Amino acid sequence: MIFLGAADEERGGGGAKQFVRTAPEVEAAVVGEPTGLIPVVAHKGGIRWEITFLGRSAHSSVPEHGVNAIREAMRAIAALEALEGHFRATTSHEMLTGPTITPTMIRGGRAHNVIPDECAVWIDVRTVPGLPEQEAKDRVIEALETMGVEARHGPVLVSTPPLDTNPQEPISQACLAACKKAGTADRFGTLTGGTDAPIFAAAGWPSIVLGPGDLHRAHAVDEKVSLEEVLKASGVYRDVILNSR
Repeated sequence: MIFLGAADEERGGGGAKQFVRTAPEVEAAVVGEPTGLIPVVAHKGGIRWEITFLGRSAHSSVPEHGVNAIREAMRAIAALEALEGHFRATTSHEMLTGPTITPTMIRGGRAHNVIPDECAVWIDVRTVPGLPEQEAKDRVIEALETMGVEARHGPVLVSTPPLDTNPQEPISQACLAACKKAGTADRFGTLTGGTDAPIFAAAGWPSIVLGPGDLHRAHAVDEKVSLEEVLKASGVYRDVILNSR
């Protein structure tokens, strides 16, 4: 058994990727993200980058002399909402909700009386198996080009593939059996967020996400895990190890 405390999970899984490059033979992986002690076999992938929408500055008393980059960004966001609907209609997974395209940060404007010539928007695209991350980004760029919006795309900050582990894998069944014994779950679950598990799966190691805590509390001011659930998790992990021998 190997215990791995990997760094950089939030920014592309650098620690997990380094481990994969140097690891000895591994049969399977259990990633201890918060799942409420429900064994997770599928979750979404994600890709994030900044798009800077370009306009032309002018005095705000004569807006027709400029091109308002904030308005261009607003038009683009509406178009991306339509693209999200197309993704959902054409890409599905039996356990996951559809792909999403979410603007998460925005900044623009130079002065309160000047038509803005730039407006930057961070885009968070969540993918599902069957929609590769690069294809999703290419479709976003294509949609903006089609509508004639002038934009500059920054480098990808994070690109994480989705997880899609076969529930019949031995590690999947070992985790489910341990959770049933502990009374925490009688079925497999999913996550909407990403983890390091797909990095291990890509190396050929069937991977499950299983841990104490609630993902909805993550990154919140009241983020916490109950001690009772942590103690219960220790028993679950023990049984997973014993059942996987």
